[in-house]
Amino acid sequence: MASSSFTKPSLKLLAGVATTALSLGLVATASAQNSQLDPTFGTVSEGQGFGSVSQTIQAGGDIDASSLASGCNGFIADAPDLILDYSGDAPVLIEGRSDADTTMVVEAPDGQILCNDDFDGLNPGIETSFGEPGRYAVWIGTYEPIQNNTYPDADIVLTESQAITQPVAPAPGGTATGFNANQAPTFGELEVDAAFGSQSFTLQAGGLVDAFETNQACAGFVADVPDYQLTIAPGMNSPIDLAVTSDVDTTLIVVAPDGSVLCNDDAVDLNPGLQISNPQAGSYAVWVGTFGPIENDFYPEAVLNISTNSAVIAPQPGGSGFNANQTPTFGEIAVTTGFGSQTFTLQAGGDVDAFAANNACAGFVADVPDYVINYQGGSRGPLDLGVESAEDTTLVVVGPNGQVYCNDDDLDLNPALSIASPTAGNYGVWVGTFNPIQNDFFPDATLTVTAGPGGDSGSVSPGGLGDRLRLAPTFGSTQLGAGFGSHSIDLQAGGAMDGTTLGQFCNGFVAEAPDYVVTYNGGQALRITATSEEDTTMAVALPNGQVQCNDDFSGLNPGLIGPEGLSGDYAVWIGTFNPIENDIFPPATLRVEEVSTTKVQPSGAVTSMSLTAGFTPDPFTTVLAAGGVVDAGTVDPGCWGNIASEPDFVLNYTSGDWPLRVFVNSDADTTLLVRTPTGEVLCNDDTDGLNPAVSMTNPSSGRYEVFIGTYDPSAGNPEATLAISEILDEKILPDGAVTEAAITGGMTRQEFELLAGGSFEAFNTFGGTCNGFIASNPDFIAYVDDAGLDVEMTVRSAEDTTLAVRAPNGTVLCDDDSGGDFNPLVLIDGAQTGAYEVWLGTFSSVGNAPATLSVRDVNAASGTAPNVPGGGKK
Repeated sequence: MASSSFTKPSLKLLAGVATTALSLGLVATASAQNSQLDPTFGTVSEGQGFGSVSQTIQAGGDIDASSLASGCNGFIADAPDLILDYSGDAPVLIEGRSDADTTMVVEAPDGQILCNDDFDGLNPGIETSFGEPGRYAVWIGTYEPIQNNTYPDADIVLTESQAITQPVAPAPGGTATGFNANQAPTFGELEVDAAFGSQSFTLQAGGLVDAFETNQACAGFVADVPDYQLTIAPGMNSPIDLAVTSDVDTTLIVVAPDGSVLCNDDAVDLNPGLQISNPQAGSYAVWVGTFGPIENDFYPEAVLNISTNSAVIAPQPGGSGFNANQTPTFGEIAVTTGFGSQTFTLQAGGDVDAFAANNACAGFVADVPDYVINYQGGSRGPLDLGVESAEDTTLVVVGPNGQVYCNDDDLDLNPALSIASPTAGNYGVWVGTFNPIQNDFFPDATLTVTAGPGGDSGSVSPGGLGDRLRLAPTFGSTQLGAGFGSHSIDLQAGGAMDGTTLGQFCNGFVAEAPDYVVTYNGGQALRITATSEEDTTMAVALPNGQVQCNDDFSGLNPGLIGPEGLSGDYAVWIGTFNPIENDIFPPATLRVEEVSTTKVQPSGAVTSMSLTAGFTPDPFTTVLAAGGVVDAGTVDPGCWGNIASEPDFVLNYTSGDWPLRVFVNSDADTTLLVRTPTGEVLCNDDTDGLNPAVSMTNPSSGRYEVFIGTYDPSAGNPEATLAISEILDEKILPDGAVTEAAITGGMTRQEFELLAGGSFEAFNTFGGTCNGFIASNPDFIAYVDDAGLDVEMTVRSAEDTTLAVRAPNGTVLCDDDSGGDFNPLVLIDGAQTGAYEVWLGTFSSVGNAPATLSVRDVNAASGTAPNVPGGGKK
């Protein structure tokens, strides 16, 4: 890689505060690493299943990383080089690759500092093995201090580990080129419900379809139609385990009702297995393949094992999985009323890779449980477990229904977890070591178990959720069954505790104890809302242990809708957005209602379509019902509105040379969420008035899931027209327009008559502080011949315009109104030689507007006053 020579802190200042363009000539002096500064080389936002992406940066800086934490080396900059905003839960490997000797520092969402030096040769790498969603700040440092302002090039490569769920478009017609889940299965249909238990079925494995060519996460050769079809009953809450046994090397593929694909090859020796951890109601198509091609029409016999009460991906002999039914190594613990908090000693670790058994877990555990907790009920949860050890440990718990709970670092390097509403039965407990066991050394550890109110209320996490759920609710509790309709209670909001003590994204100030507890077993979704004359917030601990929070569900009033099928306790806190003053706790009304998640589409609605680039008619349109009961923000924090739990429309798209635009027209205030084939989530609220749209410059082939939401949660399901169009974004420029020019030292102001605007949101294209709507291709190319120039670019128009400039090294500078009135200005301080790509945007609408681009060397004479098309905007 070639090295660039420039003053890096100046570049970082440019990237971080491009909107204050007139002050960019100053050079900041780095004094301390600060993850809250704007990243120099941008933000990467990815969801589950993104695969791998990379970003080129310049490594190094003035800060000695050894001052940050033990094990940190090298010299880094003050601002992060890159931010990864990750909304999935799979491990992500972050690597730095360079010709230079580089190091890495990562600040995880919980504030933990992670460092590495030589992960691969002289290149650093860190795997976020806990798979926690959130904001990861990444610095690439140089092992030796920077000399002569020469910062070496480096690539930051982000790779999601073992993402087995890949959306895929079912192949039409049952050909041998795709997984066709809609054909009748060869060996039969199976009804799977909570009473299914464990059953085995014989079949012949293999076929002529190369699974890898259909989905690169899959392996082997399968039939063109499913071997079995599983029909999952509604309300199925426990995981479903599938495993194959055969004398030959087999593979396993499952297509879910939403079209997502789960694949596995070798879970146990050469036999595959996988777990459907959160089964949807509907039909699952199952294929058992052979790893090698079928020869001489010989299809080997295999046995498909299906279980709804197992704790593992497949019940496995020889200690290669979580087998909760084995005798524990260190004994059984009986938990009854008044148990309180007790501690138990053990030795941690083993030979089983917990991630291989369940990719939500980390570390290495034994093949049998360390302890079995026999929970006999008698009190309203929770069941808390925590570990203390001198080593880095992990925790795995398998409940009576087969649900797996995992944790790594809830208490520094020690794990802890809380089961909010435990059911009676046996819980298998494994205490693992994060790293593999060396020389048969199994470190000592102490397991703390806390259950129910007792004289000793000590918890594994003092002041945490477990402690607080054991406190009596301030305003009482109620039990509600199916069909209760609506229930409300008056209470007082607020408290002295920060809402973030309940969850990372919880706002406001709440009491320590829950305000109210609802025990519900009706199987429907619950809408929980609060109304008050003050600005209030809400946090709800669901029966599955998750905490959901909301601030402004309707106006300044909070609310949320819980998932279907959860039975147990809903603990509710109503907070105030601002701190309580003078012990005045404002009155509020809490309301709980059953809601249906079923949405009826209009007559004639088209809910799926296959389109190929160049399709006609363009746009494709269909009328659908908007809205739903799911907060879109729970899918991605950058999304708005209320959507259905299933997509309103599925597009199977074969890409070509054109950008793609998805937009909605409705009399209601609607929102839009699109999940792309790579798993990326795109969201929009108000592109055209109250109508949303998203645009993709380089759409990939595959399955697009489209959700049309309503901004107002009480809007119901209004009709909305969904339109899908390919965008050419061709601008007819004025006669004599010049679209490229050389920028040289001493150049006075030069002006170029162009058109601003386009169909793409600049934020979606470039992120950061970029605003407005731009074309897919640059409007202008500025070639800088003399390095080090200070180049000013401004735009003048009768419309509100924006400006985006991409430097030769990929850095993007954006501005909206720094040029006065509604005109943008970008200052390139110490320009590089090469081509600068320039986009002229319009701030608030899709379309084109006459505009003048003005370019000059700041240190040259100013030249004539700029022309303002249309007389200027006053």
